[in-house]
Amino acid sequence: MQTQHRHDDTQAARDLARVRRVVAAGYDLNRKSRRCDTPLRHAILCIGNPRARLRAVRALLAAGAEVDPEPDGNGPLFAAVIQQDATVMQVLLDHRAAADREHDMGEPILDWAEFDYRSETYGEDMELPERPTAADSATMDTWLAFLDRIAVKHGKRRPDYLLLLRNHGARTYAEMHPERA
Repeated sequence: MQTQHRHDDTQAARDLARVRRVVAAGYDLNRKSRRCDTPLRHAILCIGNPRARLRAVRALLAAGAEVDPEPDGNGPLFAAVIQQDATVMQVLLDHRAAADREHDMGEPILDWAEFDYRSETYGEDMELPERPTAADSATMDTWLAFLDRIAVKHGKRRPDYLLLLRNHGARTYAEMHPERA
């Protein structure tokens, strides 16, 4: 285990050094690569060590990376949602990332994240350990409270990043498009 920690720390140092080289070289931090990633989005998706990821995000933001460079909602915040990294999400939200967005498939980030949370936490069948009541399912707020409650009760990962999105104004599809719901 000690060797793994040393390897993780070494990789984290390399990742952060790479970010610093990109910044020092004057690279356009908001330009997309051939893979359609900005350096900020790439760092969030590709740096595995959460502490190194956070340091890289802070360094890129301090150097001028934009938090919402893409109108399609697939930017850095969505990358942090994919990583389920509430700490990085908070930094991005503190820098005015828009939580109330739809990604390129027209689905609100909150809806995508909630589905992903259940899939990652409870398996592909998303079988919850308890049945929600009608009150639990009444609104997204009561649903998230239910998910949090059962996560605590059953020793599962809490939906902290979902609550963070919601607290920053993220809405569901039905809330964004009541005429279609």
